[in-house]
Amino acid sequence: MTRISLLTSTDPIVAAFGATTVDRSALTKGRAVVGAPNFLQSSTAFRSSFRAMTNIGDYVEYEEVLSSGTWSLVLETVTAASGGSFTVSVDGTVVSTISTYLASGGGATRTELAALSIPTTGKHLIRLTVVAKDAASSATTCRISGYTMTRTAA
Repeated sequence: MTRISLLTSTDPIVAAFGATTVDRSALTKGRAVVGAPNFLQSSTAFRSSFRAMTNIGDYVEYEEVLSSGTWSLVLETVTAASGGSFTVSVDGTVVSTISTYLASGGGATRTELAALSIPTTGKHLIRLTVVAKDAASSATTCRISGYTMTRTAA
């Protein structure tokens, strides 16, 4: 099982996320946890980070500081004939499964997960985990371009 991880605080992903902290204890566990610098009252900036996960069980995690309320999560992925499926979980609860398989062609795709309930203000962990291969797919590859979160209700 391969896990995505940040190696140093100067990693380009830290700069892309505008993060001020990296949980270094997480690096020994093989996962990336990127911390947002402030409480977010209405939305996150687009978190741009191309990640390709190729095996079932691969995952990437993002830590966001969110206000309590209802949020929309828009994920940008890349579809392809080699696409697999991944789950999206918030604080350990799976909220959706997304397929990145497309028989021919492919390209950027946006998927919105509306009405995500965030019960408390504070740090929340978003985890994307490769879980399956489409029956017609040539592989389980999941390519994540980035995401945006928007608070839609208090």
